[in-house]
Amino acid sequence: MAIKDDQYATQIITKDGQSLKFDDIGCLNTWKKENGTETIGAAFVRDFDSKQWLRYEKSYYAYDPTFQTPMAYGIVSFEKEEDAKAYIAEQGKGTLMSADDLASHSWAVNHEMMEMHGHDHSDDQGHGESDTHGKEEHGHVEESGTHDGGGHAS
Repeated sequence: MAIKDDQYATQIITKDGQSLKFDDIGCLNTWKKENGTETIGAAFVRDFDSKQWLRYEKSYYAYDPTFQTPMAYGIVSFEKEEDAKAYIAEQGKGTLMSADDLASHSWAVNHEMMEMHGHDHSDDQGHGESDTHGKEEHGHVEESGTHDGGGHAS
């Protein structure tokens, strides 16, 4: 299954060159919680506006549980702090976050939002054998050992 919403896509490149793609930043962080961070070489998110790949740790994030994201984690990524602040102002709600803030964030799925979009996961993390999206969408492995985006990923 392909990753559907490019501006929400995230990616981990493992130290051995595997590329894991996710459709929501919450899925990436759930993978990190389940698998640890020792094997991660780099992590990337996409700028919501430009869709350019960005280093996870250097990006800015807007969070509100009601922001619509593919798996209802409610976090949107931006290259510039002012863009994240502008998005929050435009939405009339939200919290500005950094990668450090995300490390201590409670990664809860907004089940109400999931139901509105026809997603029905039986657990808070939206993963597992009964996942209606299929395992590959939440950590899809690519055989090419390289990051497929340009932009600001260096």
